[in-house]
Amino acid sequence: MKYFFFLLSLFLISTIGYSAEKELPKFKMGKVSAALFTKTFEGVDNEDDALIIYDEGNEIISYTKDLGWMRSFKHHKIIRIQKEAGTQYANIELDIYDLSGGRKDLINIKGYTYNLEGGKVSRIKLSNDNILREKVTDTHFKRKIMFPNVKEGSIIELEYTLRTDRAYDLETWRFQSNIPTVWSKHTTTIPEYFKFSTPTQGFHAPFHADSRTASGSISFGTDSQPLNYVNDIHEYVYHNLPALKPQKFSTALVDFYQQIRFNLNYYRSPGDNSIQNFLNSWEKISDELEKNAHFGGYYLAKKGTYKAILESIAPQSEHSLEQVVAIYEYVKNNYQWNSKNRLTTKVNHPKKFIESQTGNAAEMNLFLAGLLHHAGYTVKPVLVSTRDHGRPNFAVPIIEDYNYPLVLLSFNNQRLFLDATSKLQPLGQVPFRCLSDRGQLLAEKHSQVIDIPTGHGWTSAKQLSIKPQEDGSIHYEGKIISKGYSALRKRSNHLGKENDEILEAYTSSLPDFEVESVEGIDLEHIYKPYTENISLRYDEGAGALGEQIYIPLPFKEEDNDFLEENRVIPLNFGCTMKDKYMYQIHIPEGYKLENKLEPVRVSFPDKKTYFHFTPSVTNNVITLIYEVKTGHSQYEPDQFGFFKTLYDEALRVFGEEIILTKTAL
Repeated sequence: MKYFFFLLSLFLISTIGYSAEKELPKFKMGKVSAALFTKTFEGVDNEDDALIIYDEGNEIISYTKDLGWMRSFKHHKIIRIQKEAGTQYANIELDIYDLSGGRKDLINIKGYTYNLEGGKVSRIKLSNDNILREKVTDTHFKRKIMFPNVKEGSIIELEYTLRTDRAYDLETWRFQSNIPTVWSKHTTTIPEYFKFSTPTQGFHAPFHADSRTASGSISFGTDSQPLNYVNDIHEYVYHNLPALKPQKFSTALVDFYQQIRFNLNYYRSPGDNSIQNFLNSWEKISDELEKNAHFGGYYLAKKGTYKAILESIAPQSEHSLEQVVAIYEYVKNNYQWNSKNRLTTKVNHPKKFIESQTGNAAEMNLFLAGLLHHAGYTVKPVLVSTRDHGRPNFAVPIIEDYNYPLVLLSFNNQRLFLDATSKLQPLGQVPFRCLSDRGQLLAEKHSQVIDIPTGHGWTSAKQLSIKPQEDGSIHYEGKIISKGYSALRKRSNHLGKENDEILEAYTSSLPDFEVESVEGIDLEHIYKPYTENISLRYDEGAGALGEQIYIPLPFKEEDNDFLEENRVIPLNFGCTMKDKYMYQIHIPEGYKLENKLEPVRVSFPDKKTYFHFTPSVTNNVITLIYEVKTGHSQYEPDQFGFFKTLYDEALRVFGEEIILTKTAL
């Protein structure tokens, strides 16, 4: 099954009727039956930590004489707590915003905790003590709702209504969760004056979908005639949605939930029918960001801010790669990233960042862009979304889909992507956290989606010379060569650590071997591969060489990470990956290889993803070469079965014993 994003117009959708065999149940707030505690719901996993029995959202835009257009969002939710671990779902956080003077107030919060005691249902009502208000920023607040007396077997029920004068800001509705959902329903009532696009994602078809109309009216005062209009009503129901759990090698789960979003295209004013266009374009967004003091105004600040720094680190006027590297290394090594991924700066001028010498991703990278820009280089911001933030919908320009700016430098007919947040990152390498998808290049006239290069990807080569000793031990001598993101990971783990700490880490990962020494070469030379010289010893059964010598192979693949029965999320490695293992086993005099080793070739049809095993014996030296390569950064779910087969075969070959047998005299 292909993973998909698609645009769905609620205004054009055909109606799918309810099944004759099933109907959406009706739940009245405050009424939970004893049967609901023990009911087995067919079609979902009843053994999960918790289960969403019912989840309904009802969103209505309406006009009031005093306040104008208002939006009301009513949310009703019932969750059954099935295990102790499921009690976490009885703590609910709601985000409340107050942006540009708008109000967004919670009203009429209701909730109950139900327990089955002696065959009867008891309930405890939410009190004000169970609802906390927390300020996050001046415009962002949280309501923290903590249900009382929750335990394994409890049922919780929540209902709240949110009212706001930002009528256009409809809530994203998520039909699916990380626990199973039996019923999820979402209804919108939208006056004809508002036209939305509705980006929808997911893998599941609705149980029911309906579009209809209803009349509405606007009263502007006691002396005026009401203005009648048409409400467009759209209703979706999903039934028996499975839990979506985190899986290895994937981006954020928000990329895959069954959900619907609402983006206002335009608003037509009642009466005079004038149009106010809200549909964004990347050219418009680019222009707005360039004028924003926390983005374009930051890196395009007057040259005086950057002049003294440029004179000290790049005094030569002639453009060169060396000058670019000097500017890039200056920012990385003199300023500290605060680990916050942000699209815009917190401070409104680079002088404040220079003084503090620390900042978020935008402050680091846009400062770098400013230095390069004022040194005369052509730079453009590229917006990306980090792997934990969710993949952008490239079909619709939505600035909230992005949370991180990279810098694109055009120099000598080549493009270099720059990021200054890590001291160990070489010029041209993008942070791994930014490898979720493509990026959006900002330009006044030619904004475009752009691929993010991954360079060497993740590349590792392990080379070991293996020599059995007369005392029965086996000695291993060799090196591990890491490139690309593998080298970055190794350097990040090793820099600043004592050699004993590195030895201990290897000893922990190789419990069957004695790690005698590890020496890192070019640890701080980030533009070179990172090489580790390593020496190991295997003493199992040591004493003297016997009739047979078993040769264990360190570092070999032993675990299959692709064990799911049904994968619905694409495999996303972020980049291409290549691991190569080369073992050269020196056969002691009087011994021979007992088992015959055959070469193995398993590959995808395009030959870019494969497992290869190449054995050979020359001059009493057995050479074993294992290669595992993923030639793409992402694979669709329908390719998962082949991936699983490939790794099953790789592990089978890695698991073949290497045995030397004493030859007859």
